[in-house]
Amino acid sequence: TINFTTTEDGIVGSWSGTGGSGNSFDPAGQSGNITLTFSPSAGQCANDNTTTVSVTTAASPALDNLPNLCQLDAAIALSTTQDGVDGTWSGPGVNNNEFNPAGLNGTINLTFTPDASECALSNATDIEVSQAVNPVLDNFGAICEQDPVLNLPATQDGIDGSWSGPGVSGNTFDPSGANGLVAITFTPNVGQCANNNSTNITVNQAVTPNLDSFGDLCEDANSISLPMT
Repeated sequence: TINFTTTEDGIVGSWSGTGGSGNSFDPAGQSGNITLTFSPSAGQCANDNTTTVSVTTAASPALDNLPNLCQLDAAIALSTTQDGVDGTWSGPGVNNNEFNPAGLNGTINLTFTPDASECALSNATDIEVSQAVNPVLDNFGAICEQDPVLNLPATQDGIDGSWSGPGVSGNTFDPSGANGLVAITFTPNVGQCANNNSTNITVNQAVTPNLDSFGDLCEDANSISLPMT
């Protein structure tokens, strides 16, 4: 609302017209050229006169298409100029015109609010956030510390990645020197919206069996059986 002075060119009077009330003008709901009339108070030997106020219709700016994100992705900057209109963003995950998908999931509605100086309306748009999955890992079972190097597949549950942990090198596991449960970690490659996951490989320590005592034999003695257990 704008207030009009009640004295024009030294003449005291009042204003009237569409949107006018009590010498003030409210542009809400108006559009185009609005004619307002100034009527001098009685006894001043002055005529009515008119002027035009141009009212621009506020429009909602077209908003940028925002990319689909994973909840593991880094925060993205939201442009503060949309369709030539300056403003600010608000909504879940928004701070200082940045959107952080961490902890969010599904369709997230964001609102762009034009600055007060702009003749524009607020507008809203959606951004899709995918939940990170936990890949199901292969079961490697138990192996012996003397077994050969074990290949660790670089694709787990449809997710590509790499392995790390004790005894791991280049997505292979060497059990030599290990004993008991060995925790190894699968790390998905960037861009797959998947979490790290871990599994255990059981490494059995090689035992040295105690052998039977066979005593002394003569070279011409009968053959003896050697127990296989």
